[in-house]
Amino acid sequence: MMQACMYDAVIPGNHDWEFGSKRLVELVDKYSLPLLCANCVWPENMKPKNVVPYRIYPFEGVTVAVIGTTVPYRGWEIQYDMDGLLKVRRIVESVRSLVSDLDEKADIIVLMTHIGFAEDQKAARALPRVDLIVGGHDHLLFETLFFDEKTQTVIQHSGEFGKYIGEIVLKWDGEKIVDRKVQIISITPDMPKCTKLEAMRKKYLSTLPGYWECLQEGFDYSVCARRLKSMPK
Repeated sequence: MMQACMYDAVIPGNHDWEFGSKRLVELVDKYSLPLLCANCVWPENMKPKNVVPYRIYPFEGVTVAVIGTTVPYRGWEIQYDMDGLLKVRRIVESVRSLVSDLDEKADIIVLMTHIGFAEDQKAARALPRVDLIVGGHDHLLFETLFFDEKTQTVIQHSGEFGKYIGEIVLKWDGEKIVDRKVQIISITPDMPKCTKLEAMRKKYLSTLPGYWECLQEGFDYSVCARRLKSMPK
């Protein structure tokens, strides 16, 4: 389904490691996902074919560099990787030199994270050249602009479970960003559906009937856990 959505860039979150990094690599390669991960140290012979630390995108004469990262620690103490094969470095130490290199190559630098708002704020202070941090993990929804005046960094979190799309508009005057705006778009049932994705969704959900009821009840983790545990093995 992620492949069918045709994302320009994706990063691994904490649940993407739950079946081990080897399985994650298999899925990333199978579906050709444009994975970005600057703080991953992949084992020999296990690096995904499409993974890179960053990508540069041209937008009407403006170059935008997007750096991807993943979650370094569970509880900020141990790594998420469940099979012990992947090493995940701290974000700031992994991307600091990369940000410096991209300063000459890109007009705007974006950092994608999944470490929570508090850690995003620390990253913004440590990496002031980053113009925008697109974050997650806390399931927060920022409906108004969060802009750090000191570092000139926008931090945006856009909710959970695909309920919203966050749109960040940066106005470029040829030399610098002169305006920043954010808009939250709610995903509603009356929106036009992609027939291909809808068919895939129904196919997958039909194999997990308890999960379907869970979704209907608002994707509450406790409900999901109870329903899935009660399903026959």
